[in-house]
Amino acid sequence: MRKFDGNGEPIKGDREINQDQAEIINQIFRDYAAGISPKAIAKSLNESGIPGPSGKGWTQSTINGNRDRGTGILNNELYIGRLVWNRQRFIKDPDTGKRVPRLNPESEWIIQDVPELAIVDQVLWLAAKERQKKLTKTRKKNDALWNCRRPKYLFSGLMKCGEWVASPKYPVSILGALQRAIRERVQTAAPSVATCSKIPC
Repeated sequence: MRKFDGNGEPIKGDREINQDQAEIINQIFRDYAAGISPKAIAKSLNESGIPGPSGKGWTQSTINGNRDRGTGILNNELYIGRLVWNRQRFIKDPDTGKRVPRLNPESEWIIQDVPELAIVDQVLWLAAKERQKKLTKTRKKNDALWNCRRPKYLFSGLMKCGEWVASPKYPVSILGALQRAIRERVQTAAPSVATCSKIPC
């Protein structure tokens, strides 16, 4: 219900705790801290007919959000009585014309403690954060492993120029091999590599 001040103007920014919603938030934190995935939590909430924050269904990203930007149920510091403003700004992408978020330095954040609005116990909050941290480390490790195996070009490791198959000093990338061949030709006046026996260079 909207409240009004002594002048009849609507009071903006006034917040109060909805106990039913607070219990749902706590259940999400308990489930997550217990090892249940955000996807499974969202599915359970949808099956129970509980509407999401926007009035629509729950999704994995509704719960996970973005840790750096403070979005998502698991990253909303208001649940522990902490209001944060100016965490991010939006700029216009000149190519697409769309607004894209950019994180502000932490020194520019505006933080206000509002303990009367806290609904999640500090111990439960920290348990959820600890699980987030472990999952982030595992994800970064897997990403690093994937990136080091990732080919630079589409056919890297699959195709070789016929003139260079027997030469171990040349890489398997056709583009890389061609660039090296051109440099060597300029430096040493090597024979033309413009014609290869199997694949055009």
